Amino acid sequence: MSEAHASDYLSKTHEIHSFNAYLAEVQGSNSLVLRYRQKEISIALAPLLVGRDPSCTLSLALPTISRYHAVIYRFGRNYIVRDLHSTNGVFLNQVQVYQAPIRPGDHLRFGDQEFEVLAGPSSGQTYASECAVLFMDVANSTALTEQYGEAFSQYLHAEISRLEDRIFWNLGCPVKHLGDGLMSVFGLWPPPSDRYYLADKALESAYLAVQHIRNLNRFPGLRLRVGMAYGEVSVIEQESLDFFGDTVNLAARLEFSNKLYGTEIMMSESFYRMLNNREGLREIDTVRVQGKQLPVNIYTLDENVLQSNNHAYIDLYHMALNFYRQGLFKEALECLKQPPVDGDAPSQQLKVRIMKILAGQIETPTTWDGVWNIDKE
Repeated sequence: MSEAHASDYLSKTHEIHSFNAYLAEVQGSNSLVLRYRQKEISIALAPLLVGRDPSCTLSLALPTISRYHAVIYRFGRNYIVRDLHSTNGVFLNQVQVYQAPIRPGDHLRFGDQEFEVLAGPSSGQTYASECAVLFMDVANSTALTEQYGEAFSQYLHAEISRLEDRIFWNLGCPVKHLGDGLMSVFGLWPPPSDRYYLADKALESAYLAVQHIRNLNRFPGLRLRVGMAYGEVSVIEQESLDFFGDTVNLAARLEFSNKLYGTEIMMSESFYRMLNNREGLREIDTVRVQGKQLPVNIYTLDENVLQSNNHAYIDLYHMALNFYRQGLFKEALECLKQPPVDGDAPSQQLKVRIMKILAGQIETPTTWDGVWNIDKE
């Protein structure tokens, strides 16, 4: 990364951190209208994604417009314009901005295209009572911050802002930073079409984020862990948005569970069942997470399944998992000793667990139900 780019990243990161400090200064209307070339485009709860890509809600096939240029979205009581790291920038009332509240009477410029912001009527739209919740967190970031200092922390937060871009690309909503992590939601507002599959878009965003962090060259070895769940949420709308409930807690616990299974993306069964495309997914375990009594089946995205037709290790793992759930630990162990499972992290983790059970190092309940308790450290 060049010094100029690094300086730009740090500037944008500062804007993110200071954003909440001035967000409350501007109150948004019930909806907005964007006037562009004598056309009026309504903006209600769903974000308006502006870019050259045909998938954008406002697609502009112009050379000054980036593929994904900017987004306008409602966050709490305010409407926000955000530059998605475009080439030619976003200007609010002739001043270049990265992220800022907008209100009726403002003028926007994306590249060389001029827009006027007008007040709109009450849209009547409401937030969904169920949505997909994602928790992303960078593994070992605390140790790396101790090793490299504030420069690493600032760099990482700047890269997380790029992960937020990917959330917006797929019409999700980044909610808040959590240390070196990010919480986001999908399906919070009416879908743009009946072909919009919110869980698929959430999974696509997660996979893009995992690849982005993995491919960073400045600090090799960085990895991202993602937990995803779908279900009921409680939405708190004040100056900003926040979310609470079992679905939120489950997504957070599943993000942590990647550490236990050697995976990068983990999802609940409810999320899995919302997917239109389940290619590359495999069942991992049945768990009971901290704070919940009901068990949940969990699944992961396995890149090897996407890249290879050799699924012998998956078949052996599922066979072992079935034996394990029945309490047939020796039979399960025999499956996990087969060469095809060598190098498969979930197989090795289950193998170690079963060996500890057989050695008496892990006490199992008298009535075995095959459910493993995950207690976040």
